[in-house]
Amino acid sequence: MDLRERIAKLMNQVRPELAELVAIPSVADPRLFPPDECVRAARWVRDAFAGAGFSDARLAEMADGSQAVLGSRPGPDPDAPTVLLYAHYDVQPPLNEADWRTPPFELTEAGGRWYGRGAADCKGNIMMHLTALRALGEAVPVNLKLVVEGSEETTGALRPQRERGSGRDSGDGPDRGAVPATLRRKLSLGRGSACDPGRAPTSVTAAPCVSGSYGVNVPFMQLQRHDWDIHAVSREPGL
Repeated sequence: MDLRERIAKLMNQVRPELAELVAIPSVADPRLFPPDECVRAARWVRDAFAGAGFSDARLAEMADGSQAVLGSRPGPDPDAPTVLLYAHYDVQPPLNEADWRTPPFELTEAGGRWYGRGAADCKGNIMMHLTALRALGEAVPVNLKLVVEGSEETTGALRPQRERGSGRDSGDGPDRGAVPATLRRKLSLGRGSACDPGRAPTSVTAAPCVSGSYGVNVPFMQLQRHDWDIHAVSREPGL
């Protein structure tokens, strides 16, 4: 049986497991949902990865009190590259459930798609990792580290964990520096740019910004155009 056939066979297991995980309202905000729901989701994730070869899968309390699932799975060659499997089990609150076409915490199929809070972001990713691991079996030529956090949508507790580490794998597990630096980049339009009224655009620069596994980052951009066309051959006073 080739890899495609193994994955196809596993899909019958994916839907019921994803439905179980989506049914857990793991919103990392105690004002909206009981914290026990996040702990329940964390335990579900820990047990699932323990069954996929992460024998040391465990819960680790983060600085904000959330539980991250950490683990490691050595490959056949200790000198082989190490691959980090990252995901998060917490989800955004559903807000007004009356606005939903389908129940937010009940995996529902419609139009050939599965709907539910977290079905894509990021419980679907958890199932992707699990399905890939099950399909590959022992044929994984790299070393694996696992980090599944529980507050990505709110406080993003991995940031202080990452900053305490060196950014490299120390060999003591993901909670000691194995979480790599998140790529952080944004386009910044500064003074003398197209966003500065009365001036022609001069440059676009790259600068770091907080994003990725730290939590929600919502950028806002305000654009203002000139009242007339500006061409390279024309220069108007004051531009």
